[in-house]
Amino acid sequence: MSKYLLISIFFILMKLTIGGPTVTIPQGTLEGNRAQDIDGNQFFRFLGIPYAKPPLGDLRFREPESAESWSGVRNATVEGSSCVQLSGGSEDCLYLNVYTRDLPENSTELKPVMVWIHGGSFTSGSGSPTIYGPEFILTEDVVVVSINYRLGLLGFIRNPDNVTIFGESAGSVSVHYHVLSPLSKGLFQNAILQSGAALDSRADGSDHDTIALAQLLYPLRTITSESEALDIFQQLSASSILIAQTLLLLNETFGSTKSLGLSIEPQSPTTFISKSPIEIITSGEYNQVPLIIGYNNREGILFNDLRKKAGFDAKPEYFVPHNVDFYGNHTDRQYYVDKIQEKYLSGPNDDDNVIAVITDSFFVAGIIGSAQNHALTSASNVYLYKISLDTQLNSMKIFYNLTEYWGASHGDDLGYLFKTLLTPTIEPGSVEETSLRRLVKLWTNFAKYGNPTTDVEDVGISWPAVSPQQLNTLHIDVDLTVEVNPESETVEFWKELFQQSNITSEYLR
Repeated sequence: MSKYLLISIFFILMKLTIGGPTVTIPQGTLEGNRAQDIDGNQFFRFLGIPYAKPPLGDLRFREPESAESWSGVRNATVEGSSCVQLSGGSEDCLYLNVYTRDLPENSTELKPVMVWIHGGSFTSGSGSPTIYGPEFILTEDVVVVSINYRLGLLGFIRNPDNVTIFGESAGSVSVHYHVLSPLSKGLFQNAILQSGAALDSRADGSDHDTIALAQLLYPLRTITSESEALDIFQQLSASSILIAQTLLLLNETFGSTKSLGLSIEPQSPTTFISKSPIEIITSGEYNQVPLIIGYNNREGILFNDLRKKAGFDAKPEYFVPHNVDFYGNHTDRQYYVDKIQEKYLSGPNDDDNVIAVITDSFFVAGIIGSAQNHALTSASNVYLYKISLDTQLNSMKIFYNLTEYWGASHGDDLGYLFKTLLTPTIEPGSVEETSLRRLVKLWTNFAKYGNPTTDVEDVGISWPAVSPQQLNTLHIDVDLTVEVNPESETVEFWKELFQQSNITSEYLR
């Protein structure tokens, strides 16, 4: 989490000289605009605020530097550019958006701050209000901040006493990394992980072969060192780097080790992560803040659709987590390939079977393992959830035209937290309104108090924390219920597989 981002938002939220829809921060004056939440309450928007110097030229692969000052009044009604990705973007992309119901001149009360880190497999996405509109969350009178961050190969804030970082998918994994990183100590007080954790097979372990990537671009040239490879990337245009990244991703197979992800570095004062996530969690040497962590009941819907469109067969070997090292024992590995085939892929409905194995292998195993291990080593509470909602707000199924599938797909939870261009009219008293208000209440209660259900009357239920012996799980559907160990059969299956390798033997308990 950049110290410059923290400083910028700190001054925006706490120490400012403001008149009307303008705000003055150390770099200069911003002019925002007004909007309304879903209840018709006014809030203020400040968009495209630079939180660091544009990472151009020699700054491309380096730590961010403090944002430069500007003269006059900066227009903060227009978003900053997204970061470089296939759909466009720019290297000049380190911008954030701030949404608040009160300006400091009108209120001396410090509001809880919720910092959103978007998903997109670390290669796409942005914090745009067209995707992550704050109109739902602001009904609970918090401050919402969304950010852009460097993506792919080119690659958070505070009221100092009450900051919650939250994210989905790759954004959730990023949140988990901040929980584990010593560099993020003291920068936030709560964390929410939605459909992503550092122990997920999709996130755990990446190939960072800079030389091989440079060689991919220059096959006739012999590249012998990382410094030489880095010099090559420093000279390339952003579009050329994007092409190289695309070639790299095209070489991946379904379920394989990812080319882009966490880099575990030698220990130094500026090292973000120096040990594997499981080593850090089991040691207890991390930021022990209260956590909400969970998953959607049919995460695999979206990925099954993408798999079919890409022409990948659903081979059982694709679902053996790549981070389980069988030490060259092909017989043992084949045994678990066969067990996956028998458990998941032998039934009559191919789509349902593949959706189930994707959900369990890529998400549930790592998320529950993370919850278990944090419950064992953290002094703070861990809250586990499972979402099964299936309404007109299931945004990912609607966007990809997958509404014929039952359940909540990967990304469907976003439609209950953020307004988008696809959000339908929400009828008063509808299941959509009831569901979104419940989820917003749970998330914002957690941001305010570190406990999602301080008052049972808020949502009609008390959400108990996980204990090492008991996986209390809030099942979020049309009704809210508390279940104990709802995935026990799944946990036992993947626990046995993980225990075949010393690297992953402690992932599930």
